[in-house]
Amino acid sequence: MQIRQWVKKHKRMLTIVFACLCVIPFSYQNNVDAKSKEVDILNDGKRVDIRVALATGVDKNTFTIDKGEYIIVDDVNKKLGEVAEDDEITVRSDSGNKVQILINGKKLGSYSGPITFQADNENKAIFSFDGRQYRGNVVLDSAMAGAMVINKLDVEYYLYGVVGMEMSPSYPKEALKAQAIAARSYALSSLNANGKYDVTAGTSDQAYGGYTQEKSTANTSVIDAVDDTAGKVIVYEDKRGDENILTAFFHANGGGYTESSRNAWGGAENPCLMGVASPYDAKDSNYSWTVQYTPAEIEKLVNKYLDGKNDSRRLGAFVSMEIQTRTADGDTNPSDRVSRIVVAGEKNTIYIDKENIRSVFGLKSNKFYVADSASVYVKQVDGQAQTLDLGEQKALYSSTSSSTAAKIVLDNDKYFIKSADGVTSLNKDQKVTGDKVIFEGFGYGHGVGMSQAGARYMALDGKDYKDILDLYYNGKVSYIKTLY
Repeated sequence: MQIRQWVKKHKRMLTIVFACLCVIPFSYQNNVDAKSKEVDILNDGKRVDIRVALATGVDKNTFTIDKGEYIIVDDVNKKLGEVAEDDEITVRSDSGNKVQILINGKKLGSYSGPITFQADNENKAIFSFDGRQYRGNVVLDSAMAGAMVINKLDVEYYLYGVVGMEMSPSYPKEALKAQAIAARSYALSSLNANGKYDVTAGTSDQAYGGYTQEKSTANTSVIDAVDDTAGKVIVYEDKRGDENILTAFFHANGGGYTESSRNAWGGAENPCLMGVASPYDAKDSNYSWTVQYTPAEIEKLVNKYLDGKNDSRRLGAFVSMEIQTRTADGDTNPSDRVSRIVVAGEKNTIYIDKENIRSVFGLKSNKFYVADSASVYVKQVDGQAQTLDLGEQKALYSSTSSSTAAKIVLDNDKYFIKSADGVTSLNKDQKVTGDKVIFEGFGYGHGVGMSQAGARYMALDGKDYKDILDLYYNGKVSYIKTLY
């Protein structure tokens, strides 16, 4: 989304924007060493509403008014009725792709366009839907696959219900502020992305807990973080010099090195979403993990994956698994996530790519090695692999580039190298043919953008939210701007 879209709503802001840009040029092409900077854009003070799809494909559902009064208007703002506290509204998917609305069991009508329940005070009005309370307005709309229930509200109140769902409210204040700015940037970059709504309430966009999450006692620090950063977003300039609000992705733990958006999902490289070293991840409990399967379980999982693709092939009895390719963001700093895995069976050989790997095998991330229960492999100086039986209790040492030695120890029947940065598995990419398949992994999530674990421990180490955002969104090309 380009900032220029604001001009239509905020004419007074236009002159000031241009004045700021003339005085402080922020093109990443000309200011490659610039850190994140803040520019206050003064406007008429209006904030932005966001449309959150609470449910799509609805056949029948209800919501109730808990607080406040609402008028009901159609797509041309014609008044259709009113509702108040304790009223129950039923929405049904009607024939001809229309929405049928009932008020306390009495039919209001069937409509093809959006019907809005407009609160007298949208920031104080509360309604309940599917076991949660929400602030703001309700929009009911039609779609080919059923009705839609949409919550329309001020984006800052939306963030009250997002930040504490995406990051623990117990995290340090500066980490929560970084999360608030990232979540606001994601939300505002998504305006009008889907036509009838902007974002969903689930993790396909950002988890949204509504007023139920907002009023939680634990959420107090979240509300402070949102208020302290109100209106702040991450902005970058594209090659044409146009300003864009960054779709600021984030994840739980980067596993020591984050992933680029291009590696994860394809498309053009965004200079703000390139992989970076994330050393603080190693302090977190989600940094390393293990998942183990039998050959029969691997066969079952791969066949389920094929069924989901309407692929009639069968793997057959498991023969082997091997990592074929990994991603990298450069010669010296590979993101090291698996981009393709090969599973061979007696009937077929199946290739599984990128995010599908995580979903098929239930892994926390794509940053992993595979091993069997018989041995591990240590890469020698000459590049060859030496097999070590797990039963051999040997004192082994690995020389680093600084000529210091890190001791290799036997821990839970697996060899690891223990170093100052944490624990790194020695299992290398190998063809696994044993009676077990062991995934030794690092990190949690897709790996793009901000590592929430990294943000937490950076904040505990005295870093502020700008330091955090600079690291994960490339402060050489991005900067923070205050929109309102």
